[in-house]
Amino acid sequence: MTRRNRVLTALRRHEPDRVPLEIMLSGRIKGDFIERTGSDDPVSYFDLDVREVSARAAPRDPLLFASGLPPDLPPGTHIDEFGVAAVTGRHSPLYARKVGGLMNAAAVADIESYPFPDPANGFDETDLRLAADRIHEEGRASAGFYENTIFEKAWYVRGMQNLLTDLILNPAMAEVLLDRITYIAEYRARAFARAGFDILRLGDHVGTQRGLLMGRETCRKWLLPRLKRVIEAAKQEKPDIIIVYHTCGSVTPLLEDFIEAGVDVFNPLQEECMDTAAVKRQFGDRLAFWGGIGTQSVLPFGTTKDVRRKVREIIAAVGEGGGLLVAPAHMIEPDVPWENVLALRDAVEEFGYYR
Repeated sequence: MTRRNRVLTALRRHEPDRVPLEIMLSGRIKGDFIERTGSDDPVSYFDLDVREVSARAAPRDPLLFASGLPPDLPPGTHIDEFGVAAVTGRHSPLYARKVGGLMNAAAVADIESYPFPDPANGFDETDLRLAADRIHEEGRASAGFYENTIFEKAWYVRGMQNLLTDLILNPAMAEVLLDRITYIAEYRARAFARAGFDILRLGDHVGTQRGLLMGRETCRKWLLPRLKRVIEAAKQEKPDIIIVYHTCGSVTPLLEDFIEAGVDVFNPLQEECMDTAAVKRQFGDRLAFWGGIGTQSVLPFGTTKDVRRKVREIIAAVGEGGGLLVAPAHMIEPDVPWENVLALRDAVEEFGYYR
């Protein structure tokens, strides 16, 4: 079985020859990886089963957003195509402070006149198709990456406190902002699908370590119908495209809603926040799972024996019948010992075969 077939079989909730594997390294560990291995390609080095592509939007003139961004941003601050400045601290870029161009918006007109990006910016379908074809020639499954799809993109631009307040007190402003962002996401989902990608990775962080970031009914009203539109846009172009949805946190109450919106695979399976065996029992006939190895627990703080034991446990609890891609619950950061990364890879090879 090719790596591509292995991934597609598992994520369609059937048993492949073995459990597929993904390992994502954060930017802060890439230098260590290159120094240790002499390779700049973790997918090839670890012989992983899936390769992801993020379309690269062309840079835009920061002056477009000058009226909405503070004038005292540190020199060299990156401003993305949505006018979001990432003010990076001393640690991982994951912890960059987001400052958006609509944080001071006071009326619907401010949002309507905002210079949102052209949906086609960076999403040339010829380039995307070439990228997908190259991955398929390797024998791997191809995944288009467009996480921070709707809610997270909106609060980056508007500010989280502002956006959550708008949902209650300024619904007209929230509606215009979320609809504009959803329109862009629909276009880009179609582009990935038309280019032939096997998988589309969407996501918005809507959970905390202890529960939902917003009430379930609020999420059902504002996020889920728009997520469904994005998923339907992709599946209209490629009905068999597999939709992976990412949100960290304790979000088990939303899994049923994600399924209804058209999600095929939930990521991450996060043992620190959910009962992994229980969600498999309850949802495993309709949902596959991607993850399972804790980046807050066993990977940074366990021994190699602990990692091997955890891999074996997650395969036993969730892998039966298919429906599992083993991966760290998030990107691997520098606090994870290199020996544990190798133990993860080796344990999936040892324990992951279906017999």
